[in-house]
Amino acid sequence: MDEADSLQQLDRNLVHVLARRPLGIQGADRLMARLPFLEAAGRHDDDREIMLLVAHLSGAVLDDALLPLPVRSTLASLQAPLLRVALREPRVLEDHSHPIWQMMIRLASHTAGFQDDDDPRLCALLLDVEVLFTRLQAATPAIAVHAQALTALDSLLVGELDAERREAAAPIAKLQAAARRVTMVEALRRQVRLELQDATSPWRIEGSTPARPAAAVVLDETLQHFLTGPWPEVLAHA
Repeated sequence: MDEADSLQQLDRNLVHVLARRPLGIQGADRLMARLPFLEAAGRHDDDREIMLLVAHLSGAVLDDALLPLPVRSTLASLQAPLLRVALREPRVLEDHSHPIWQMMIRLASHTAGFQDDDDPRLCALLLDVEVLFTRLQAATPAIAVHAQALTALDSLLVGELDAERREAAAPIAKLQAAARRVTMVEALRRQVRLELQDATSPWRIEGSTPARPAAAVVLDETLQHFLTGPWPEVLAHA
């Protein structure tokens, strides 16, 4: 049996072993817990070393407390695809530009900002991603297949970002308008105060005529409060 046939047989054996019970985030469902069965399917020590290394790497990802729990549960779906491709292409373990790693990195980066595990946007996104990752478990562990999956994942992430921007556009516009109104109100208040000060001063400057005493305009407190309080706000909203 040549190397290609040997790899195909190994992959079939792995799929058979992993099909008995889907991999997940819980301890008993992780690669590390399945190692005895997986190692029995290995061809030689090199295969078993790769299996152990992948189990450790995937376990570290699934234990990352910085990621929301639902995200880690979704990433658990990549344990089997990662193992299968690593056995075919051991260099994957050192090449983080490979699509299988990029899928993990991009999903983790995109979802790191979610604070609520039950966020509707996060849940909707992960449902679509879970479907994508589940397909990979049965797909041929080839770089072209994973590259297509990465493109599909990027499309999902961009779509989620666009939806977030559209959702945030109206509140942001309202905040910007409110900020402009606050600035305008303060400017109008300053202008009104200056005009009131001039109107109520016994000294006036009229054009080029020297200052001369004049009868001060007397405004009661209620009117002054209105002119310096509600009135600028009315003007700013006009």
